[in-house]
Amino acid sequence: MSLWWSFTLTAFGAAGIYLTYRSYTAYLGPVIGISIQLVWVAYAIASEQWWFIVSALLYGGSHLYGIRKRQREREEVALSAAVSDGLEARRFMKRAASVHS
Repeated sequence: MSLWWSFTLTAFGAAGIYLTYRSYTAYLGPVIGISIQLVWVAYAIASEQWWFIVSALLYGGSHLYGIRKRQREREEVALSAAVSDGLEARRFMKRAASVHS
């Protein structure tokens, strides 16, 4: 198996990591990162370099953790915005009621 496979997979993996940190709200980076880990597993099996499977599991797990963390943070931001909007609505109604009295 050509050494270029290893270099190519490394480049795609690095691109996934770059995209992950470039845009913290987008899922493109983690998706590329997880996809490349699946290819690393295939490479490990084809080249009989079994430690690449462990590496792929670790990197893939970190990407899954990142996706889950993003989901939780989005839920927290949405909840915070809903609470904030609710408080603003109550303040507006109070002001409107005091103007009309």
